[in-house]
Amino acid sequence: MADLQPPVKVLMAEILSEFPSFRLLVKGESRLMKVIDVLLRVLTLGRTKTFLTDFVTTIGYTVYVPQSWLDDPAPFNLLVTLRHERVHMRQRRKYGMFLFSLLYLFVPLPAGLAYFRMAFEREAYTESLMAAAELGHVPEIVYDAGWRDVVIPAFTGPVYFWMWPFKKSVTAWYQSVADAAVARAKSLKSP
Repeated sequence: MADLQPPVKVLMAEILSEFPSFRLLVKGESRLMKVIDVLLRVLTLGRTKTFLTDFVTTIGYTVYVPQSWLDDPAPFNLLVTLRHERVHMRQRRKYGMFLFSLLYLFVPLPAGLAYFRMAFEREAYTESLMAAAELGHVPEIVYDAGWRDVVIPAFTGPVYFWMWPFKKSVTAWYQSVADAAVARAKSLKSP
């Protein structure tokens, strides 16, 4: 594993103190992640091709990241992602492994209307945007089409197995969180 930047080491130490069984592993080296990659390719009819290289997955208190995320000399993506994934670890702790997994994967449906997956991801992406604000990357990041065009389709497309079909509501949620992140960044800059 690459030598991590000091801010990432500090955040990882915080997460480890909250979740003693926390681990950060390289996704492409995991047999489980390779099996999930194949399953996702089949279930999404080939539309999810970059699960191993572009996405982070948390199962329990283990966060699987692409090797490229660890090799990146700028820790921004990893910091934001670890904050996002810590939200999922907290959700798992709150609901327990069985109930969290059941809600996340199947309730009320595994695709199309996966309300709990959408709600859990909204909470985690809210943390991602607030982390970006605290790291000084707003408004340019949260209003950037690059982020918006990744997050919104993640909710409505194959990335999260078409969890929520209501693009208008996802867009409105994203805009409100982006506005809150910009306000947070401004408040942090004010003396």
